[in-house]
Amino acid sequence: MYGGGIQNRWSTATTNQATQYADQYDAKATRAKSMRGVKASCNDCVGSGFRVCQGTGCLGCCTRWLICIFTLALAMTAGTGAWMAYYNLHLRFWLAHLVYLALISLTVSLALTFFSFAYTAYVQSYRLSARDRSTAGFIANSMQDAPCILSVRALRTLFFLVFLMASCTVIVGGCVLQFGGRMERQLLHNCGKSGTTHYLEVAYEGLSKFHDKCKEDPKHKDMPVHECPGYQPTEPAYAAYLRYLEATSGCMGFCKRAEKPLYAVPGDGVAKKMSCSNYMANFIWTASLAVGVTNTVIGVLLLCLSMSLLCYGDL
Repeated sequence: MYGGGIQNRWSTATTNQATQYADQYDAKATRAKSMRGVKASCNDCVGSGFRVCQGTGCLGCCTRWLICIFTLALAMTAGTGAWMAYYNLHLRFWLAHLVYLALISLTVSLALTFFSFAYTAYVQSYRLSARDRSTAGFIANSMQDAPCILSVRALRTLFFLVFLMASCTVIVGGCVLQFGGRMERQLLHNCGKSGTTHYLEVAYEGLSKFHDKCKEDPKHKDMPVHECPGYQPTEPAYAAYLRYLEATSGCMGFCKRAEKPLYAVPGDGVAKKMSCSNYMANFIWTASLAVGVTNTVIGVLLLCLSMSLLCYGDL
């Protein structure tokens, strides 16, 4: 009796343990099947794209080179934006070189992608041309491969570089959105309380008091602050930026709008009825939104493309 009970319990425990191992094996097998399914789907998508780009005739040639021209145009646009961001004093003052670096990473990613597309278009065009010549009987050995052929390892290295640069593009784009939003909130809601806005507001108030004292003399009534006798700002860098800010935008006052400017401002300034902090908050957030969203969207697309090409088995 006791022997039979022990044997039943032993067989039950063995069965449970075997069921556990079988469940784990089934779960691993299911995950492996799903991964193989994802890879097969990627291969199908990339293969379909290759078949479209490898089409014969005028349509296939135009498709290949239009894709190259579009990618090159995007890269040139991003490069132009990086050049403009580098020389834009407002972006460098408030966001350092973050916008510049974001656009540089986007430019490099698109340039690498353009090289990949251009190489593919070149090889395919050469092979189609060689096949046509061979069919016509002009050259006996015209089906040889195109010169400057890259190995599969070199192609995968190129796609991996696109993957790395696209990752950097997405990360830096997110940083631009985060820091741009933080700077906008500081300029709109916490202006003058801390950080750069505090030093700029202190510098503006000091210059404003000096300007009011200067205008007490009738000879200096309509004179800008930098032409007043004894003009010597305690913070020359902040004073110079305030002068540049007023001259380029027409804003008056920093945290609060002033009735008259400290320096000479253009009559048609875009921010004539705004304080400089409000104008800069709008400018910084608009630039951050444009660069951050563009980097994120294009970076994610390049990430998907490069991962699909890395997983493609028929390069």
